[in-house]
Amino acid sequence: MKRYLFIAFAAVLLISSLLATCVSASDHPALVVDESGKLTDEQERVLEAKLKEVGDKYDLDIVILINDSTGGKTPTEFADDYYDENGYGRNAGYDGILLLISLENRDITTSTCGKGIEYFNDSELEYIEGLLIPYLASEDYYGAFTAFANECDRHIESYLESQKPKYGLYAVIGIIAGLIFAAIKGSSYKSELVSVYAKGDADDYIAPSGLELSVKDDIFAFSNVAKTIITSSSSSSRGGGSSTHVSSSGRTHGGRSGHF
Repeated sequence: MKRYLFIAFAAVLLISSLLATCVSASDHPALVVDESGKLTDEQERVLEAKLKEVGDKYDLDIVILINDSTGGKTPTEFADDYYDENGYGRNAGYDGILLLISLENRDITTSTCGKGIEYFNDSELEYIEGLLIPYLASEDYYGAFTAFANECDRHIESYLESQKPKYGLYAVIGIIAGLIFAAIKGSSYKSELVSVYAKGDADDYIAPSGLELSVKDDIFAFSNVAKTIITSSSSSSRGGGSSTHVSSSGRTHGGRSGHF
């Protein structure tokens, strides 16, 4: 009897876990929101899967929104508010990026938050805008969104790789610098120690009147001075070049807005 109760209890736990997983997945808002009907159902499905794959890989939300109007708000205000009010962003910092395409005024806007601000600085957002404009100008929205997803994947991977310490490179540079410094210092010390040189003729060693010093001066030979560079800290925008602002909800966002 106890065996059957144990099996039943284990089954209940398993079913509860599966239900919790399903509910958690369904609670997360869609990553592709097409309010203008520019994508087919299949295109939405493929893009949704791609954005989820890239987002899971780097632990942040990557969102695409296309609509007809921003309803009187600026594109930046609308993108920020949509991101905040619809539950996007992972972890405590609400990490993620949202791409807004609004057709009324042909706006292309990005809103970043948390790690998204760090990963996507102003320069990268400008690059993304330039990458997507040719697709959007020809109304190839699926092509634009696919390019956006791929660029997010490529760029974040490249950024994270660039942040890894290059211990091997540093070691090689240190060894080479040490050898060069040692050679220079060794040569300097050697030249200081050689104060007597051989004469070509024996007469040169003979001084008939003895040693006479016509000039007597104290000459400063050399000194060793150690110099240390003192750097002063300066303020910089968050994320290594990301301009930021505060949304109506009080969260810090980065981003960029332009036209196509």
